[in-house]
Amino acid sequence: MRSILTPNAGVESGYRTLIVRTREGELLDGFLAAEDKDSILLRRKDREDLRLPRLDILSMRFDQVSLMPEGLLDGFTDQQVSDLFTYLKSLN
Repeated sequence: MRSILTPNAGVESGYRTLIVRTREGELLDGFLAAEDKDSILLRRKDREDLRLPRLDILSMRFDQVSLMPEGLLDGFTDQQVSDLFTYLKSLN
């Protein structure tokens, strides 16, 4: 529920986007799928995974913004919000 109401309040580590700047000036983003001493594996949306040698990376940082957009419930009535959360709770 917190992720829906205030998505940027806390982003779980497995859902943080890694932003990578390469030495060639490319700006890439995705999930850190794996890493070792020589490279990282970047899992990207709608693309194949990309293995980047650490020597080709200028900088890396995790984005603090959630992938879940803000304001998802703005157009909902109080009853619709209540119904949604009742439904989500029933899935457990």
